[in-house]
Amino acid sequence: MASSKIRQGSNCLDLGCGSGAVSFELLNYVGTSGSVLGIDLDTSNVDYARSLANRLKEVNISFEQGNAYALDYEQRFDLVYSRFLLSHLSHPEKALHNIYQTLSEEGILLVEDTDFSGHFSYPKNEHFDQYVSWYQQLLKSRGANANRGPEIMGLLQKVGFREISFEVKQPAHIDSQGKLMAEITLEAVSKSLLSEGICTKSQIEHTLTGLKVFRERPDSILSMPRIFQYRARK
Repeated sequence: MASSKIRQGSNCLDLGCGSGAVSFELLNYVGTSGSVLGIDLDTSNVDYARSLANRLKEVNISFEQGNAYALDYEQRFDLVYSRFLLSHLSHPEKALHNIYQTLSEEGILLVEDTDFSGHFSYPKNEHFDQYVSWYQQLLKSRGANANRGPEIMGLLQKVGFREISFEVKQPAHIDSQGKLMAEITLEAVSKSLLSEGICTKSQIEHTLTGLKVFRERPDSILSMPRIFQYRARK
């Protein structure tokens, strides 16, 4: 997140905020004169974030249940931040149009999303490749796109954003703890993979076992997806 672009007193939206981790980070930059609103589709995420805000007695941060297709905050925000949301949407251009409408004049959009196909392992590993393939199939079956990252440039241009810039980041890990993400993600989406008929329970268990064995190899390297980070101005 390009924190240097967030000014004291800014009104910020964290769209697809999850449990609110980035929302609270934004709060550190806007100060007591600014505000942060976190929006997420999952009510359990919203409830958790609200309870944390209450425990911390933070009054200039709030959380609402909602989605990117139904935003009603005309020119309210100086900055909108969204991470790993557009890849899960079947109509990302509509969401970006709505974001555009919520921004004040000269408002800034910061958006991050994945090119999931960019994952790599060393040495090459069939279980890791299977996990990467299944995840892409899952999002495609739902009309979404795990490889949305590179596409966002053109979508931002179509919507009317200007001064668009981007960079690509790709974390990779050699320590066993850092290499856990593939297993964690596969377990998290396992029910969805089964419901979509993409694979069987025994195939998932076999792949998880293979990932664990590979992770524990001291010479193995596992990457995250390529992450496209965009900055654009209204």
